[in-house]
Amino acid sequence: MSYYRKHFAIVELNEKGVLTARQAWKLASSLHAELAISVVVDYTPGWESGYAPFLTPRQMKAAIMKDVSKRLDAMFEEIGITGVEQIIIEGPVPRSILEIAGSWGADLLVVGSNASYGLNQGVSGISALRMHGFSMDLLTLNTANVEPGWRGRLVHALSGVF
Repeated sequence: MSYYRKHFAIVELNEKGVLTARQAWKLASSLHAELAISVVVDYTPGWESGYAPFLTPRQMKAAIMKDVSKRLDAMFEEIGITGVEQIIIEGPVPRSILEIAGSWGADLLVVGSNASYGLNQGVSGISALRMHGFSMDLLTLNTANVEPGWRGRLVHALSGVF
């Protein structure tokens, strides 16, 4: 029986995020633990593009949240993930992540090594958890050496042309 019963994974909506989600799901499944997979949306009004029609900050935030939810659903479908809670976090990182993971009751926080949440720096990441009073452990998955998919290779190949 495992000590870790509730895993909370933070992913990004890219290929490395897919790898992180897949590994977190396999780990949770093998330990018969609950898993929540989360994406962070840190939306700051005023940084929208200048295309019409213009949206209010509230409408823009709602549109972003809806898009993120669809993309997370697509990620789950691509991997074949079922029975996992989907949580979209809105707010500044890493404090929002820690608050949501803590309120969800996570005992293991899973992040990819490429994540820029300020939690994946090994001992300093664990210190950040402890400093904010959270009693969860941090697992950083190695996603640094992941080969890009066809889209990434195409962008990389075309970037030299322009």
